[in-house]
Amino acid sequence: PINTFRFTEFGVHPQYRNTRVVDEMIRKLSGIIEKSPYKTLEGGFIFEENKSSIAVTLRYALRTLRKELEPYREYAVFEHELK
Repeated sequence: PINTFRFTEFGVHPQYRNTRVVDEMIRKLSGIIEKSPYKTLEGGFIFEENKSSIAVTLRYALRTLRKELEPYREYAVFEHELK
């Protein structure tokens, strides 16, 4: 059975970044997820440089879950010119 919810990403118009809109979106989504059969929540980020998005997620998790999140997967990208 599918028991994991994958929280990938959502976009916020630049005008509304750094406002409470992101918190509210996550709060509403959390309410929906809590009523679902999912047992695990998984999230991810496209780029390590997306520091503002990562910071929001870590703050929200600490505030709601009362614990700091630890990454359990890491990836590396290797580039090489093809000839």
